[in-house]
Formats: sequence, structure tokens, C-alpha cells
Amino acid sequence: MRKIITLVLTLFIVLGILPLSNSFKLAASSYYSYGCSANQFEVAYINDDGSFSNISCHGSFSEAKSAMKANKDYVVRYSKSYSPTLIVAMNSGLVYTYPGRGNSSTMNIYQNPNAKDDSRYKSTYVANHYEMTYVDTCDENIYNIASNGKGYVQVVLNGFEGFADLEYTDLVPSKYIKHSIPIWLGGRNVYEGEDPFLVVPYQNYYMIEKNGNYYDLSFYFFRAYPKGGVDGAGALSSKIAVDNAQNYLDAGMQAGVKYYSNDGIHFYADYKLRGDAFTVYNYYQFLSVRSTTNISADVFDRFVKDMKGSASVLNGEGSSFIKGQNRYGCNALIIYAMACLESAYGTSGYATHRNNLFGWSAYDDSPDDASYFSSVKNCVYEHMGRNLNWFMDYTNRRYFGSCVGNKGAGFNVVYASDPYWGAKIAAISYSIDKFANNKNGNLSDYNSVATGFVKNNYNDVLYSSNISWNPNIYKTADGNSVLYTGMYGSHYQKDLTVTVLEKVGSRYKIRSSNPVENGEINTNDGLLTYDWDKSVGYINENDLVLLNKSKVDETTIRPTLTYAAINSLRNVELTSDSLTISGVGAIHGMDFISSNESIKHVITFRSMTDSEKAYSFDVETIASEDFDMNDMYDYSFSGFNLSISLPNENLPVDSYYVELTTTNKDKTVTSYLVSPDVNLRNIYTSNDEEDYRVRMNDFYNYRFEFDVLSLPDDVDFNSIKTPSQRPESVSLDNVVMDEEGNVEIYGHAYMFYINYDVPENISYDVYLLDDKDNYLKLDTVLYDDGVNYKEVLNSKYDLSNISFKATGNISDLDGNYTAYLLMSNYTEDTNYKQFVEIPDYGLDLPSYETENMSFAFVRSNIRNRLILSAKAKDVQISN
Repeated sequence: MRKIITLVLTLFIVLGILPLSNSFKLAASSYYSYGCSANQFEVAYINDDGSFSNISCHGSFSEAKSAMKANKDYVVRYSKSYSPTLIVAMNSGLVYTYPGRGNSSTMNIYQNPNAKDDSRYKSTYVANHYEMTYVDTCDENIYNIASNGKGYVQVVLNGFEGFADLEYTDLVPSKYIKHSIPIWLGGRNVYEGEDPFLVVPYQNYYMIEKNGNYYDLSFYFFRAYPKGGVDGAGALSSKIAVDNAQNYLDAGMQAGVKYYSNDGIHFYADYKLRGDAFTVYNYYQFLSVRSTTNISADVFDRFVKDMKGSASVLNGEGSSFIKGQNRYGCNALIIYAMACLESAYGTSGYATHRNNLFGWSAYDDSPDDASYFSSVKNCVYEHMGRNLNWFMDYTNRRYFGSCVGNKGAGFNVVYASDPYWGAKIAAISYSIDKFANNKNGNLSDYNSVATGFVKNNYNDVLYSSNISWNPNIYKTADGNSVLYTGMYGSHYQKDLTVTVLEKVGSRYKIRSSNPVENGEINTNDGLLTYDWDKSVGYINENDLVLLNKSKVDETTIRPTLTYAAINSLRNVELTSDSLTISGVGAIHGMDFISSNESIKHVITFRSMTDSEKAYSFDVETIASEDFDMNDMYDYSFSGFNLSISLPNENLPVDSYYVELTTTNKDKTVTSYLVSPDVNLRNIYTSNDEEDYRVRMNDFYNYRFEFDVLSLPDDVDFNSIKTPSQRPESVSLDNVVMDEEGNVEIYGHAYMFYINYDVPENISYDVYLLDDKDNYLKLDTVLYDDGVNYKEVLNSKYDLSNISFKATGNISDLDGNYTAYLLMSNYTEDTNYKQFVEIPDYGLDLPSYETENMSFAFVRSNIRNRLILSAKAKDVQISN
């Protein structure tokens, strides 16, 4: 914990210093001479050495631009320009982003700068020094170049066609690029205090190259800043293999030839993007994440181990991505590659200290606002089930399609300021696909999912005020009812791709971007599961172009009988004398009807301390109200209900997870009982003999777990009361033990949504408790560890008194003792109280031995509990 706080405070200091530096030494006119008066526009010729020769002076920009057309190497310059070259218009070339002039790390590109508040028109954003294709500089009668040198330049930013603020850009004519002529760029940067720099500009390009057993499509991209910061050096450059080259070779592209593109879809042999284009969609980049991968969890684990050794928090977490895919409907390969990119393969500070794999809330101008997650698995589930749903809900302003995409389509439009973010994720996906096959020339995922491109009339959408084209996605193949419209993002559409399942008559069956429940799309803002069977729609064949046609079966295919377990935990009631559980349990691909007497349910409480111990109860089979998978099978009699008395001799003191076993005729399936319902997360009660807790463990996809405990008399579960159902935050900071058995336990903990500002109202008690009613209550006090948690955690609540120190002597203990924390916070209106395990997430835990005994603090594999194991030396220490 100390290292985390040091890192965070260091970032605050650094980020606080950077904006203070603001020195640019020379005015733009000091770099290139200007041949007209200050209020005139100059038409100039670009000399072979990069300097300018005056051709003519003009009183208006439109006159100057008209005169510029006479020669391809003419440009229009203006003394009020923010760029060192003073260029405000050119016949062809590249435009580089430079948002620092606006005191920001990013800048916007607008679809319509005169209608920024009109939801029909969209914008994207980009960081500094990135390439855009120049289209035009706007005339006075469209988007005026004002007397202060401001205006708009029309550009294409890796697929997004729009307008950039002229003052935040540098225009580089084609002559500088074609002949590698150094040019002065940048300067007037109030964000980073960066002076103009001399750089040799290069244009991005693609090339098909042989790489071992594969042909790759390699992307060479450059940023308009010198390598190593040395004046005159070439632009910063990178190379990534973004896709397998097979689809590009099939389209007619040739190995070893440079191809140019400003969207990664249309490729030209001409650097000015003229002539016929080869049109190919990067498979991984434009694959809808509403698809599944063929790559297994162990491949992910071996891949990151190969990349980063043991340093990555992604180690052993491959199954989290596969489970997340199956429940929340996001392709595990693409999301795993996204995590690798965003978290430096699981080694970034935010990943290791906050379990934040995807940079959530780490904004460009305030990166240390990054969110905290309780675990890697929870981060993955939140990302798939909640965060990405904002980008895949076609009614949401963030929606531009369900692929990672580019700046014209997909998540990349508004997710990341890096315009090649989607291409980089595709590159990592491709590298994992190679790795899965030991780089032997084969691929497991490439072209395995049928993908379709939804036709559009983007130009009509962009320039027309009367927009009527709306390709419908229908609920059923007959097209009688509309599920949603294919026009997304409020009249913005480019390169929308979908997963195609099959051809049904004159329509294609596709995956829905939104989850579908009860025949309607789900647009809620919570953690949404994705039902793979229900979340489908149908589109007219004339509205879709197949990108890998051979993968689509042209015949009508009936649903596959998977015989997979289906369960839904609907209700849990816990009182001091009974536990009642009810829900739905079914088998996908089988009818559950009341006349079928072979339907049977069994609920098993399986011990988490000893897997051999399990206690099963026959369950009443009941009708399931309104349960329909919309898959032609009848589940109307798949409900179950269990009620048992407490205390129960068949359920001794222990911690259990709960399984549901469902039998129908000759098929039997078993699965965890799970529920994301927040109202079921933490339920507590006690009777005279035992204490009980129900929880949904988010480490295991909200698995239903049940604790039967025997607690000290001063811990009363009936008095538990928390401000919300949100899980408390508990962190173990350190454990110290000497050879005489003296123990010190340091940590911090708090319940959400209340203040910790009055020490007299706050108490912490640490218990070491075994399963035989033996316990040691440690002396626990508040202490000041010097950390401002309100600031570090970006909380609006006062967290001044959340750190505790517990001390005691454990030399007389014998057995396994779990560490628990009882915390209380009294307010004027109520008394909040919580009793929880103290988890350990990787501290170096102490141990010592006497002549006859060994004592060791260990981490249990049960919810990461901190355990004291005190054993005679001939007894093996257990966790």
C-alpha cells in the first residue's frame, strides 16, 4: 500500500508541475520570411530547400486560395497563423494535430463545426502530433478564417471526415513529404511549453511482408515530432503487424509494395490517395465484439506469461475473460487484447495498484482519476457488462458500432485519443492468434466469424437535412416487427459491421448490438448480461455486404441443442430460523412442461474448506413465471423452491458455495447459482446458536455463497446495517510478528457513502476466529498512516479515520484462525456496522517457529482470507 500511495502522490506532483512550463522563444515569422503585409494573404511557392518565394498578395483568403490552384507547389500563408510555416491552405498534403496551443492534450474534430450542439452531427478527439489527410481549408462564406488566424480545416482522421480548428494544426504540403524536406512545426504550446521543432515528415503506409510462417499486413505510422527530440531528425515512427495478409492478397494487393490509406480500409498505391482503391476490412479490428473466440483461457495465460513473466496481474486471469464473454457477450480475444494494450500487458501502475486494466476514468488531462476495482475479474466483468454497453447501445451518444474500429466507426471514435487504438488492439489479437498455434502458420480465429458490412449513404447523411434512409433490424425473419434501426449515432453512419449467423430467406440473421430481453433491446445503464440465443435480429439481404461470405450457411439452421445449464436465482429470504431460495433451473434445448414427471432439482451446499464435504437438498419443482428463452423450447415448468430450517444439523458451521443440479429425462447439468441482484449481495442474521450470511461473490460471476458461523457474543449479525448494498472496502496494509508471538496488523477499511470525520464515532475490532468457537480479540485502535484517502480515492466523503492497528499475542493459539474485522460508524441518525473477513492480496506474510509449534499467516484460497495457522510441528500447515 505504501508504494501505491507514493506513486499516486508523485503523479499528482508531476501533473501539477507540467502546465507551469510555457516558453516558446520565437514568433512564427522568425522561422520563415513573409512577403506581404500583416493583413494580407500570401501565395507562395515552396522552394526545394523548404523556404518560400512570394508570388502574390491578396486582400481576402478566397482570392488567395483561387490563385494557389495555379501550381501544385503553391500555398496560402497568413501572418496571423499559429503555425511556424504560416501555411493556412495548400493543394495537397498532411495535417498534424497540435492541441497544446489550446492548453489541452487533445483536440476535437467536428462533423459540422457550425452545429456542435446538434446531436445529428458527431465529433471525435485526438492527441498531439498525429497525421490527418488534408481535404481543404474553408472559405470565408463557409467557416471563416478570422483576422486572428483562426478557422477550420477539412480533414480525414483515420476514417473520421470532419473539420479541425486551424489554430491547433500544422499543414505540411506534399512536396515536403515526397522529397523528405525538413520543416518547422509546433510551437505556441501552452500545455507542455514546447517550442517549434525541425522534423523530416513521413507519411503513414501499409505493406504486406513475410514474417516467419505468416504474411502480415504491416502498418508503418509516424508522428510529427523528431526521434529523440533532435532537430532535423525523422519523425517518430512505429511498426505493427495489424492483420493477417490473406484477405488483402485475395483482393489483389501485392507483397513488398507501399499502400496508403487514411482509414485502414481503402488502400491506394498513390500517396495522394488517387485512383482505384483496394477495399479490405481488418478482420480483428472490424469484428463485432458480439461474437465468440476459439482461443482458450490457457492460451491467454501462456501468452502474457511469455510477454511479461510473473510481473503481470493478468497472469492466471484468462478464465475471467472467457467467463465474461459467455455471460456479458463480448469477444474474449478482443477484450483481452484491449486489456493488454491499455495496461501494458497487465503491468501498468493502474493495473497493478487499482486492478484497472482499461484506463477507465484515466482521462488525457487528468490520468490519475483512474478508477479502482476490487479485483481483475471484477474489472473485466464491469468492462464487458457495463462500460462497453455504453458504446454498444445504439441509443447512446457513444455508439458508433460494436467493433474496436477506427476513428470513423467503432469504439475508437470516442473511447481513445489515439487514432490507431483499434488497429493496435487488432495487432495484439493477431499476435495471440499466432501464439495459439505456436506460430506454425495456422490461425484459430482469423475469418472464423462471419462479418457483414451494413450498406449506408453516409454522404447523404452528412450533407442532407432530410434523412430518411434507415435500414431496419427486425425481430423475426418475416420482417413484421422492427427491433431497432441500423442507423446509429443519431444520423452518423460509417463502416457499421455486424456478426452474421445465417441466411434465412431474403434476410440475414445477425447478432444484436444491444442485449435483447423479452423481445426488446435492453438500453439500461446497469450491469447487463447478454443472452446469446435471444440477442439476435434480421436484416434485409440488400442492406448487407458479406465480408467473408464462405463462412455463412445459406440455408435456414435451427437452434443448436447445446444442453447447457440455465439458471436464474430470483429470490433469497434469510431469517433467524429459515433460509428460502427460489428461481429457475433449466437445460437449454429441452422442454420443461408440467406433464413431464422426470424434472428434478437438487441444491447442494459445497464446503469451500473441504471440497469432499457437500450437503444436498431435494428441491420442490414449480412453475416458472414468464421465463422464456425465445428459442422454440418450453421452460414453463423449470422453477424451483427450497426452504430449510435453521440451525440445521445437515448444514454445520462452514462456508459454502451453492450449486443447482437439474435433471430432465436422461440429461443432467450442474452449475453455480448466481445473481447480479444487488439486493442479494449481503444478508445477515443470527439466532441463539449460529450466525448466517448470504453473499454474491463477484470473483465468481456473482456466485451465491452461504456462511454458517459461530461468532463471539459481542458480534451480533442482527445488528449489521450498512449505508448501501455496495461491498465495503477493506485493505490489509501490513502484518508484523516477532518470535515471541506478538502480532501487529495494519489496514484501512470503510463503508461507502458515509463520512469518517469524527474519531469518537468510529471503531474497529479485529478478531482471530476458528471453527470451534475459539477466538482472540486483538486490541484495535485508529491510527494516522499519513495518507489523505479522500484525495487519493477521489471521494466526496471525509475518510480521515479509516486506518486501524490491531495488536495481540498469538503464542497460545492452536489451529486455523480467520481474521475478521468488525467496524462501526455512529452518526446522529443511525449506527452503521459491518463484519467482514480481512483479505490479503499479496503481502509478504510473516511466520516463526518455537520448539514445538509453527505459526504462519497465510492467504486462503477462500475469498483470499487472511489466516493464522498455528500447528504442532508434525502437523502440516494448511490454508
